[in-house]
Amino acid sequence: MTEHIVGDTSAAAGTLDVTPHDLTRSRGLVRVDLSTFNTSTFHSEKDVDQTTHARTWLEAVVDGKTNELMRWAEYAIRSIDGLSATDLAMVAATKDGSGDVRTVTMTVHGDLLIHGHQVQKDDVVEVSFHYPAGAAADSKPTQIAIKAKQPIRVVLKEYGVEPRDPAGKALAWTTNLLSKVADTGDVTFDLGATPGP
Repeated sequence: MTEHIVGDTSAAAGTLDVTPHDLTRSRGLVRVDLSTFNTSTFHSEKDVDQTTHARTWLEAVVDGKTNELMRWAEYAIRSIDGLSATDLAMVAATKDGSGDVRTVTMTVHGDLLIHGHQVQKDDVVEVSFHYPAGAAADSKPTQIAIKAKQPIRVVLKEYGVEPRDPAGKALAWTTNLLSKVADTGDVTFDLGATPGP
């Protein structure tokens, strides 16, 4: 049976340049720290070994040392289309706890860089702009939340992710590994951003 690794990281950084009255012009760069990637496939001690293997295959952490060249996965947003609304001021606010939220869905097109390899990827996302209750439509949001509506399919070979020994040396894909380890991964994200000054 093919093993589908389950894991996540909560360490991310980046910038979003939002153009409220023409959201198609918005751009961004999201960076995810792969050295903090942890697996939870088995919910047991097996996850400790699997986490070490995953970080080594990515060369994010090899033999306990963080590799700054491979540490970050980056998604650069190059263009946006398929928006449910292009002007944020035209989106009706709904209540969210004690505040208001305006939500827009869109398709982002960009470049996904993992393990030193860059591949063009698209994703449908939901972007929620949070405001104080009653804030004007053209006011600055207090928070922006971005959530993937569907996973991004990552083919490991496209990014040069392959079996490696504990020292990081590449190993051949054995018949056993090919039958056991999936050659693709589905990446989803749920990010929050706070506007700068």
